[in-house]
Amino acid sequence: MAQKQEEEEEVKKSFAHLPYDVTEHCLAIAPRRHYPNLSLASKSFRRILRSPELYQRRSTLGVTEPVLYASVGFPPSQTPSWHTLHRNHFSLRLLKIASLPSRLLSAVATVGTEMYVLGGSVGGNPTSDVNLIDCRFHTSQTLPRMKRALSRAVAGAIDGKVYVIGGCRKKSDDWVEVFDVKTQAWRDMPAVLPRAHWEGQFSHSFLGPPLAVMDGKIFVLDPSATCLVFDPSVGALVEWDDGGELMSLWQASSCVVDDKLYTIDTGRSLKYPIVVYDPKAKVKRWKPVYGVNLRRDLLPFDS
Repeated sequence: MAQKQEEEEEVKKSFAHLPYDVTEHCLAIAPRRHYPNLSLASKSFRRILRSPELYQRRSTLGVTEPVLYASVGFPPSQTPSWHTLHRNHFSLRLLKIASLPSRLLSAVATVGTEMYVLGGSVGGNPTSDVNLIDCRFHTSQTLPRMKRALSRAVAGAIDGKVYVIGGCRKKSDDWVEVFDVKTQAWRDMPAVLPRAHWEGQFSHSFLGPPLAVMDGKIFVLDPSATCLVFDPSVGALVEWDDGGELMSLWQASSCVVDDKLYTIDTGRSLKYPIVVYDPKAKVKRWKPVYGVNLRRDLLPFDS
């Protein structure tokens, strides 16, 4: 027992005598999934792991890593909570983050290391609440409210501005609000759709459609099976002339990687289970993603 205490004291002593820069560098290059355990090693470790300078060094060293956040809940009784996906050599698991606020049916947009949680449902009613989550420290702060209470809206971030689209049943043309990250102010985007559209085919509710941010624009799949595009430089949400091909395979589970939209083609219309769409390509059409073994890598498709 005495020997074990001596060894622990020697470890603590060695931590204390490490130069600060060396300790910070070692922690900066360590994967973030190890931070919870490393914070238990010593008070100096905990202090460094909570400092903004550590994340600045990670950025300088180019060792930043993407982390998947998921808001998980089972309505109507369970309030959702935030989790992060952690991977080790043998498995994947979700770890709950109790310190972060989460609401049903809220929209989320990411700017750098921060997430904006916009609107949602509180007690069955839409809300205009906005929270900013700092993913480095798992802290949250309240931001100015949106102009309207929105539930099941969608959101995307472009050039330091967060655009919130839909989430309302109001028959009008003010379906877009924009939040300037620098000025911390909200404003409407007027004349989003021509009057002829929202008095006709778009006059129904506009709730939670699939959204993709690509090529500096926001693409939205309207519930009426119409593809809309919002170009911040124009400031209008309009029907996209080339949207027919995009709509053919686009679904809610699609994701954007490097400005391209990837989705699973369950019908294998292109003979491959994963397809990609590039809005900047000269010929705008879905193309197969090669290299996936149908039986080995995507077994559920063959069941």
